[in-house]
Amino acid sequence: MNLTPTGACVLGLLQMGPAPGQPGFRQGAPMTGGQVYAAAERSISRFWNLTRSQVYAELPRLEQAGFVAAVGRPGVRGAQRYRATAAGRRRFREWIKAFVDTGPRDDQLRSPLMLAVFFGDYVEPERLTALLGEYRGQHQRSLAVAHDMLTALADDTSLPGSLLVRRASHSQLMIDWLDGVLARVTHALRTRRTDR
Repeated sequence: MNLTPTGACVLGLLQMGPAPGQPGFRQGAPMTGGQVYAAAERSISRFWNLTRSQVYAELPRLEQAGFVAAVGRPGVRGAQRYRATAAGRRRFREWIKAFVDTGPRDDQLRSPLMLAVFFGDYVEPERLTALLGEYRGQHQRSLAVAHDMLTALADDTSLPGSLLVRRASHSQLMIDWLDGVLARVTHALRTRRTDR
């Protein structure tokens, strides 16, 4: 089976187990598709898109290829737990080695926030302010989650932990940046009102 980046992410997350702060963290327990998706949401989703439907589509493919195995009987609402097999662990290591060996690549970024700010002069300031406030709240929640996960990691010096430090720093940077954008929008709004 040709392992896609999506399949590799699912396989890698199954090997790592639940993210810091999730039930089962550091216990190596098998995970359901929902748990894999929740781990992705708390970890790689900030830099690699992985949807719930992709997780659920990949698990049967990985099982058919012998890279994951179902564990036990399906639970509530048919939720099946999976674990990575020895063949899956080997295949993931081969995939990530080849991925790294290809060298640097440009990051691909599609940011609805950046698009809204870039074209923000064409939106009523009140609407833009409301949107920016919602994004600011999202980044505040993301910062809180990152801090909770770093607390759960404690003195762990793993590479995923270093990404949490980056996530916390990025969230704080975004909050500070959004504060500056909101100040510009507020200034523009005041200027427009005094010009009338």
